[in-house]
Amino acid sequence: MNEDLAAESKKTIAPPAVLIHYLLPVEAFSPQILVLETPLGNISKMKNKNSDRSQYLVQTINTDLSQKSNSSLFFKEVQNLSSSKYPTILPFEGFTISNSYNCDKPAIVYDCYTGLKLSEILEIEDDENALENWNLTTKIRSLIGVAFALDHIHGLNIAHGNINAESVVYGGDYWPYLANLSFENFFNEEKVKNLVPSYFETTWKAPELTGTTKKTLPGDIYSFGMLILLLFVGQDEFEDIVESYTEEESELEIPDSVPSQISEIIQSCCNPNPQERPVISTVLQELQDSIESIQGVDVSAIHDFIQQIKGKKSNQNKPQEPKKQETKQENEPAKEESFIPKPKRETPSKLKKIDSKKSIKSIDKEEKPVKKSNSDKDTARSDVKKTLKKKPQKTVFVNVENTCYPSITRNTKKMGWKTTDNEDKTILFWYDNNVSVDLCLSLQPWQFINHIPGTYVISRKVELARNIERIQKYFPKIYTFHPLSFAVPAQSLDLQQYMMNAPLKDRTFIIKPDLGAQGKGIYLIQNPDDVLDITETSIAQQYINSHLIDGYKFDLRIYVLVSSVSPLRIYTFNEGMARFCTEPYKKPRQGNLDQIYRHLTNYSVNKKNSKFEQPTDDDASNDGFKRSFSSVLHEMKSEGVDTDKLLKDMHQLIVLTILAVYSYIKHSVKTAFRVDDGKSRCFEIMGYDILIDKKNKPWLLEVNHSPSLQCDSPFDKTLKDNVISGAMKIMDLNPNFKKIVIEQERIRTQNRITGKGKDENKSLYDEQKEYEISKTTGWMQLYPCLDDAEQQKLYEEVLKVEGSISPIGTDETVASNKRKIAIQEKLKKIEESEKKNLPKKVAKPKKEIKEIGDDKESVSVTVPQPKPLVSKTPRSVQLLREAKLARIRSEQMREQHMKSYDDLPEIPAAPAPHGLQAYARAVPHVTKPKIVPKNIIFDM
Repeated sequence: MNEDLAAESKKTIAPPAVLIHYLLPVEAFSPQILVLETPLGNISKMKNKNSDRSQYLVQTINTDLSQKSNSSLFFKEVQNLSSSKYPTILPFEGFTISNSYNCDKPAIVYDCYTGLKLSEILEIEDDENALENWNLTTKIRSLIGVAFALDHIHGLNIAHGNINAESVVYGGDYWPYLANLSFENFFNEEKVKNLVPSYFETTWKAPELTGTTKKTLPGDIYSFGMLILLLFVGQDEFEDIVESYTEEESELEIPDSVPSQISEIIQSCCNPNPQERPVISTVLQELQDSIESIQGVDVSAIHDFIQQIKGKKSNQNKPQEPKKQETKQENEPAKEESFIPKPKRETPSKLKKIDSKKSIKSIDKEEKPVKKSNSDKDTARSDVKKTLKKKPQKTVFVNVENTCYPSITRNTKKMGWKTTDNEDKTILFWYDNNVSVDLCLSLQPWQFINHIPGTYVISRKVELARNIERIQKYFPKIYTFHPLSFAVPAQSLDLQQYMMNAPLKDRTFIIKPDLGAQGKGIYLIQNPDDVLDITETSIAQQYINSHLIDGYKFDLRIYVLVSSVSPLRIYTFNEGMARFCTEPYKKPRQGNLDQIYRHLTNYSVNKKNSKFEQPTDDDASNDGFKRSFSSVLHEMKSEGVDTDKLLKDMHQLIVLTILAVYSYIKHSVKTAFRVDDGKSRCFEIMGYDILIDKKNKPWLLEVNHSPSLQCDSPFDKTLKDNVISGAMKIMDLNPNFKKIVIEQERIRTQNRITGKGKDENKSLYDEQKEYEISKTTGWMQLYPCLDDAEQQKLYEEVLKVEGSISPIGTDETVASNKRKIAIQEKLKKIEESEKKNLPKKVAKPKKEIKEIGDDKESVSVTVPQPKPLVSKTPRSVQLLREAKLARIRSEQMREQHMKSYDDLPEIPAAPAPHGLQAYARAVPHVTKPKIVPKNIIFDM
């Protein structure tokens, strides 16, 4: 019969073969009771003539399956439903395609619940009409049942998207079912905007999803938090709380009548930031842990309910025909399995922390009446004791698979630690590159990593300029240490206009690729016409006239350690390096801009010059091209420079740079590491590049999140070994940290169950000990500033203001990344078509820059000519148009290019990036530059 139905449905689009078993005969259903009217379609209770059951629940889907896009969506959602069978999910029976009960629309068929909806029960409860057996225990059962259902579908990477009081329905004995698995994909954005915001939109839907058709896993967590609140406070009080929460945008005020542990779960679920919400398996575990401490709850009844879910689940997992579920499921005896459900996917570190101690929590649960024999208990206890009585680990294991520097392995052994490629044994992971939040989430709660997620907001040149500009508006007198900068090609026209109107001495700019390193791709410009040739996302930094020593330009590499973000701890190393140019300095002129050995101080550039000499002694105090910072300070002091003031200014520069983005980094760390014992699981060694100008003022050129730890000389080896080993000492890693974390969590769990003590972790961070250790190394603490109260007061004021303004970080998502790739591909096609139509031009040869020196030993450096204007890098489409039109002289060519870009999306305007305010002050007679689009996408 099903094959005939499938053939009959070919007038629309036939379902996939895997769904044939769920295709139901449309003529068998007759409408009875309209349950709910929704924009998606009506939900009705109906009778099936071919079934002994009294009623089914049928939901019409207002869509036309003759359109392939609609049918693909429909069958995808049906497949989700067919794979989402679970004891606490309303059973999915099948679907119809068209002509169902005189309605030419497809429909979804569920088993009809025999009880009431949660919304109906709460209405009766508010009318003070007592419902038999509806009590606190039943409410907790409802929440745990829904949580198990969500854990199941989230494990399949399916978001529900429609959780509210209408979505929870009941069978016999108040058995909860999660219903209304959302079909919101059939709404488009325009339809949603035209709909009047519903009670569901303003009350249950996560704030980031309001007015959209999206459904996400964090959005489900938010709605579930609201469901918990509703069940604990009742309908009337719930509406009052939500009204004040949504209208006044204040914190969610939870009454004192709600148990503290439940209140914490609600607050974490309803966090306005979706990235800070827990996963559902964590919420489920917290709910189970909290039931022991809630007065008036029948704990044994809850345990029996959980075992019933597991028993029914095991029966459902047995092979069977997809549709044969006509008989009512009977309660099956509970399987002998752990009280904690096994996760179905990789989850954040907090859940992994729970997994690591399953056996420990199982003991505490088994001591309750879960119908286990004494022999079972004794066996389980002995297994746990064996686990805990393992020999203590005598050393810290460091994973060095992701670093290429021998200095890391060398200093690991120097510390008495060992290297390993076994991730389970690893205490410290060392990476050369920056790390993502996702990577940090995959770590166990006892593991550490040498990078802090989120620091790219100062290590990328464009982001650094934008964030300094952001905070500079509030502290214009102290944030003066970053050169005037323009983000190009986004601000190419603004930079060009500035250069045309500025005096000659201020026209020199250094162009640095945003993601460049080791001096690659850096060059100088003075001609305003050269600006429009820049196609790669870069920062244009105004040239600073440097302090000279022996007629040579130099800059400083200063090492900075952030050992902890919360609480914030910043250190600087007492030694650094000065990197000198290998040719005598000359003022930048059009004729010498390509002489990079005079103007660029980068070690990676200058070591290629035949004149470069490595320092031969450990302290590098000679007159070479790489010297120690202390020797340069001594030289400057002999020239009459106030080096004490210079050092103080540099220390302030270091701290203020981090404070400018502190809230963003703190948020990233909080998202990546779900621990609350005070011990930081991440740290960062940064390299600050600082230039001293003619007036002895320090300027921040850039921040490197992964400074080179390669040792090319005895001086390098001495300096960098001390930097690395000192940082390792300050982190104070304990070989048995894994055992400490597990034991502390075990005690915390026991306290929850027995009600003894507070539900808090003992702090594993000793602030005074870290400070004392730092004094035995070369690292000096800059923040908090313990010896200067006025300086610390200034820092606290900056932190206070910075925390109240929006940080600037990369907001790239999967969707935005797809849009970026699509725009890039479109630009490639346009460029290819233009090349075919334009007359061929003779390619200009690349310039060969021959450096001064012996002809036999000299080094030639090839500098690439500017690329075509249309770049592969993402950028603002509006500014692409302007930059391109500025170079088109022919009116005919102008029209051709405008047509090529007609179908690209418009991007709204927003505040300008770094440099425009200073530009307006420097050139008051120039028309204020155009505002730069906010949504410009910089290279990641």
